[in-house]
Amino acid sequence: MVGINNVLKQFILKNPQDDNQIIKSKLETFVSGYKMNPKIAKKYSVSVQFVDAEKPRAYRLVGVPNAGTGYTLSVWVNSVGDGYKCRDAASAKAYKEQLSGDGGCEALSNRKK
Repeated sequence: MVGINNVLKQFILKNPQDDNQIIKSKLETFVSGYKMNPKIAKKYSVSVQFVDAEKPRAYRLVGVPNAGTGYTLSVWVNSVGDGYKCRDAASAKAYKEQLSGDGGCEALSNRKK
């Protein structure tokens, strides 16, 4: 996830002339075609979602377990680099930032906001 996030940030910085739709299209294509470690790719899928469709320079990467793996933990990272580990895929897809009951997410670092 960190590697993907770094490439996305570089792409956005190196292509300031691209309009929002071009950036959105290129980032979605890159993430869907990213060749990660094959062992991880069998267990997890990664997708990118944009915070605001009109301003896709702010995005969130989400990693959730593939069906049938038996895995439950998920992760999401925002474009600033804040990462969260989640107890379930639904919490990661909802970009939760706190634990609650059997679900939710918690920050991967102790960085203060």
